[in-house]
Amino acid sequence: MRLLRTFTTSDAVEGAVEVRLELSEALHAYRSRLRLLALALILGVLLTLSAMFLQVAGYAGWIVEWIDGTGSLDYLWALLGLMYTAFFVISLSIGIAVLLFMGMMRRYFSLMRARYGTIAGGGMGRPFKRSKGPRDGKKEEEAGMVRDPARMLLSLAREAEEEVPQVDDLLKYSTTFTLLLAMISLLAAGLTLFGISHVPEENLDAVTLAHAVSCVVLAFAVLLQVEAQRFVTHFITRVSALEAFETQGPMPVPEGKDTLDRFANSVMVKGLVEDGERTSGDLVGASGQKYSFDLVLGGPGERVLVRTYEGVPGIDQARDLRTAAEDVAHKEDELPLRVVALVTKGAGDLDVDEIVYDYLMEHPILDDAGERARSLQIVFEVEGYYSVLPFTVP
Repeated sequence: MRLLRTFTTSDAVEGAVEVRLELSEALHAYRSRLRLLALALILGVLLTLSAMFLQVAGYAGWIVEWIDGTGSLDYLWALLGLMYTAFFVISLSIGIAVLLFMGMMRRYFSLMRARYGTIAGGGMGRPFKRSKGPRDGKKEEEAGMVRDPARMLLSLAREAEEEVPQVDDLLKYSTTFTLLLAMISLLAAGLTLFGISHVPEENLDAVTLAHAVSCVVLAFAVLLQVEAQRFVTHFITRVSALEAFETQGPMPVPEGKDTLDRFANSVMVKGLVEDGERTSGDLVGASGQKYSFDLVLGGPGERVLVRTYEGVPGIDQARDLRTAAEDVAHKEDELPLRVVALVTKGAGDLDVDEIVYDYLMEHPILDDAGERARSLQIVFEVEGYYSVLPFTVP
């Protein structure tokens, strides 16, 4: 069992609303971890400040004894007291900053949950089983704003999504400050353990324990913030994919001698691969089995793997393609850039069986860490443009 969660980031974009519903579910699922993070930060900061306050109080008592003439002046112990006083001031400043950062992050995520939740409550997000271009999606969205006021929240969600990088920066600052606070508490615990403190001897063990516990709690909070950074990175990646979906226009079909050649030309025009060598044939997977592809572009990490079909592939063909691409990916320790089922014949539009559609969306190829997912695509030429299911952003 992993101590920190990982968040699988898919490259597939089903639709503008569907991705936001996906993010809404992710936000709700992560809410308990944010609460645990907030609790750990509050407890860690309070314990640190309480222990530091006792250190400063002990220093103040030592000064009072010197003023009353019952104690002697020692410059090293005076400097030690000043150090603990500085620790208290620094800890107070860092603690306030960390808690403010945490409050801002919680408010932001609460806002996003509310906006996404209203979209879900409006009955939006019914999936479609064919690819639609960004222009079509924009027209439908504008029309929907007139019919259903809930669609107005799409624009509000976009405004909030633009602030996610700022939340990422806040989280990085908060993690750094929390780590610094834990190090200060650890140093104070070590000094107090060896009696280098103005705290009365009968209270040394209690203060040492308070410092040690605060250090452990803050270290746990640091781990939770590292996990939160993974979540925010996942969130940013999905939002970026969503922006690409909403802004990218339909991809025109370039010239070429046949469907496969035209698709290869389109990949090269987009500059997705550096190695322009086009091959076909067999690739060996991690199992040692050979798999045939009609087109292979690029090297490991940027491979485009293509198989051609005369009609829309069925579920068995989709499974075979996924198995082949996954085994090759495990062999190369790199996900392919795209895995494409290219339809060479047919007319009308790209329409697939529901079982195939669900398989494309629910069974991507995962990397070894389980953090990235590569989806299979069915690609079709329609009236001089490519129709793609699903739309992906590698």
